[in-house]
Amino acid sequence: MDIRLYYKEKQFLAAVRIVLASLLTTIALLLTTVSSPTHAASRIVWSDNFTGGNLDASKWNVVNSPSWNKGEWESYSYNNVSLNNDSLLIKSDNTNNKYTSGEVNTFQRYSFTYGRVDIQAKLPQGQGLWPSFWLLTANCQMYPSTGSGCVVTPAKSYGEVDIMEMLGQNPHYLYMTNHFGYYQGQNLSHQCTYTGPDYSADYHIYSIDWEPGSLTWLIDGVPHCHQTDGVPNGPMFLVLNTAIGGLFPGNPNVTTQFPQYTQISYVHISQ
Repeated sequence: MDIRLYYKEKQFLAAVRIVLASLLTTIALLLTTVSSPTHAASRIVWSDNFTGGNLDASKWNVVNSPSWNKGEWESYSYNNVSLNNDSLLIKSDNTNNKYTSGEVNTFQRYSFTYGRVDIQAKLPQGQGLWPSFWLLTANCQMYPSTGSGCVVTPAKSYGEVDIMEMLGQNPHYLYMTNHFGYYQGQNLSHQCTYTGPDYSADYHIYSIDWEPGSLTWLIDGVPHCHQTDGVPNGPMFLVLNTAIGGLFPGNPNVTTQFPQYTQISYVHISQ
């Protein structure tokens, strides 16, 4: 073997190793920056781990009413909300074409301004099912027993942050949205989407990191959406529900198997 060629190959390989080491270091720094928000929340100030036999009525309202929203088919019922095996169960069912589901919220129980929400949950699947975890502005006029209808004056002060929405016919695909006003017939919003694993197959953690002027959505601790427009700056409360049918998910069909469950093992709010 030509000794000059040998040393040239050796020098080339050494240069490649240096470039690769530099590249890996850069990637590691980028990952650290992305996965660790500058103002990461550190202390849990409100939580529910859903232990015991009954939902904590000091923390949650349970909706008992027909849905008000967008042609949905469900009626929300106390009977569709329960605790089992340290999880909150929201049951979606169909009995003789009468569709029932569940919603809980913290309206006038707990609201907060800025912080991080972490919700660990396993989602339902099937055509027409629409599980959602979201925040609503606390100054809305709403009756907790009759659902999440929210009227705000003036309308442009409306705020809604959808931490997670999923349509049951596509359990790999998540929606993350900031709705920051309904004004002169316009829905002012920004939305991100993410395709991942089958979120009906196992538990995952859905999070929002809410800072002044900044919203960051995370799935299993990894950021997937960041927005700075229309960030709410006042108190909001939490809503957990599963809708059935309507304009967004479409309606159930013969492929939809009931009952289905949204299973939530904890909700943590940190500041």
